[in-house]
Amino acid sequence: MHPNRVFATFVSLTVVTELLTVVGIAYLVNTSVRDTFVSMGDSLTKASLAAQIIIIFFLLILTGIFHHCCRSGRISSTSVIRPLVALYTSMALLLARTIFRLVEISNTPLRTVESGVPVPLSPVVRDEWFVYVFDAGLMLANALMWNAFHPRRFLPGDPAVYLAQDGMTRVKGPGWKDTRSFIETFFDPFAALGNGGGHQRMFWQNNGYALKRRRRQTAGHRQR
Repeated sequence: MHPNRVFATFVSLTVVTELLTVVGIAYLVNTSVRDTFVSMGDSLTKASLAAQIIIIFFLLILTGIFHHCCRSGRISSTSVIRPLVALYTSMALLLARTIFRLVEISNTPLRTVESGVPVPLSPVVRDEWFVYVFDAGLMLANALMWNAFHPRRFLPGDPAVYLAQDGMTRVKGPGWKDTRSFIETFFDPFAALGNGGGHQRMFWQNNGYALKRRRRQTAGHRQR
């Protein structure tokens, strides 16, 4: 997946989910609107939380594929592994928090008073310690984790610098430029159908380190 597309794709998905949340909450907490709009707000809020869970799983799958490629290539550099561990940890905390919010909203009645009689509330909604532990606590742990293990400590500042096939050497290449049109990249962010970044891939394959690695592997097999 094009590096810039990773950022643009997930930011766009996040904006959509946040808009659903804002509109949903606006209807849900407004006691002056009709029940139809309150029900709509409840549905939109649940949809936004469900979408966030799907996005988190999508990001975890994408990260897992990248991690698998690194393991297959025997890349165990700290600059690669630690940001991945931090990302896994953050996604796990966000996933737990989002699941809690979905359970909380599912147990929240649309109206707290019906016919002048208070509606009984679930402990998940009534007791504040649930929010302290499964919402505020998880977000605090996430913030502390990113401050302690921010990927900026391990990743190069120049996006054209990448890790060579030996898993240790940093090489500066031509960068990754997608020559396709905006429409092509929008409908195909993975560059699976077009030829985006073709010459950059050729540079990566012919930078000399791939040949050295193949020679070492061949020598190792001969020794065995």
